[in-house]
Amino acid sequence: MSDAFADVAKMKKIKEEIKAHEGQEVELTLENGRKREKIKLVV
Repeated sequence: MSDAFADVAKMKKIKEEIKAHEGQEVELTLENGRKREKIKLVV
């Protein structure tokens, strides 16, 4: 159960970091095992 709380804390931190770049293009790299996916967003 403690892992779930750690994941929520990480997601909140990521959200805050992305919000700090409002109006800019942000590139995210999602890692799921061996697969990586890059996403470009304008926030």
